[in-house]
Amino acid sequence: MSHSYQEKKKKVDTEQDESTTKKNTSKKEYGFSIVYKVGMRRVGKSFVTSNLEQAENWVNKIEECQACNATVAGTATETFDNFMKNCNNGDVLLFRGNKTHNKLLRGITQSKFDHVGMVIRGPSGPYLFDATGDGICLHTFAKFQRKKWYKPYQYVCRRSLQWLDENQKIVAMPEKHVDLLHKFVENTVGMHYRLSPSSLLHKSKKKMSKKKKGYFCSELVAAAYQAIGILPLDKPQAQQYWPGTFQFTLKGMVKMDQRMKDTVGVEAKVVPHLDRLETRILWTGVDNVPTLTVKAKRGGCLGL
Repeated sequence: MSHSYQEKKKKVDTEQDESTTKKNTSKKEYGFSIVYKVGMRRVGKSFVTSNLEQAENWVNKIEECQACNATVAGTATETFDNFMKNCNNGDVLLFRGNKTHNKLLRGITQSKFDHVGMVIRGPSGPYLFDATGDGICLHTFAKFQRKKWYKPYQYVCRRSLQWLDENQKIVAMPEKHVDLLHKFVENTVGMHYRLSPSSLLHKSKKKMSKKKKGYFCSELVAAAYQAIGILPLDKPQAQQYWPGTFQFTLKGMVKMDQRMKDTVGVEAKVVPHLDRLETRILWTGVDNVPTLTVKAKRGGCLGL
């Protein structure tokens, strides 16, 4: 009796094992893989999803993403004419220079950009507001393009400062912020360009002097945002912002958006948001204004 029972039990166990094996082999797994470069190495990662549709949705979303890699920065572009029409107060301009000191600064700050400026709308159209070796300057973009001041740069990209209402619709910058921005520009144009070794090494934690004598390029943009009330006055302070702070990364965008929301407050009817898209400006072949100078001489970052 015990022997036949054992044979019967073994047969049942075998049937159960075969059934389980069939179930396991019939179960399909879904997902997708991505391959990318880290230095000279190709690295791959795989992701598992619940079903095929979910995997396809992820792949479609990835394909829709605008590349933020410096080698393909030209994915999104706009002509100079379109830039002149579309740019607005507070838009960020990101510059990538050609010279050795530009590469040095990008290496130190771990950024793909080495200079940053801001768009200011005025009676004569849009202006470039930035801090260079010439000091804190305000020039029309028509002049910038005509004198070919874009030549020292590999490319220049624009990130739009957008204002979203309660329905997530883009609206114009509120007048009170426009007035504060123009006032800040009036108070700072003509100041000196300043970059201290301590700030370059990320060691500057001193509070800003009430009588500011000058700014570094990204410090100027951060200070402008602070002056109009869309970034906190400290944590971090303006001198702790770098050109790379204003370039797009997913982590950086989330952090910047949160700072802006916290600063304007929950009662605000419109909230500022720095758009993720880095749109490269096409300077040539659009404007027919004759070139007045052959060489493009203009102070750059690091005061050079």
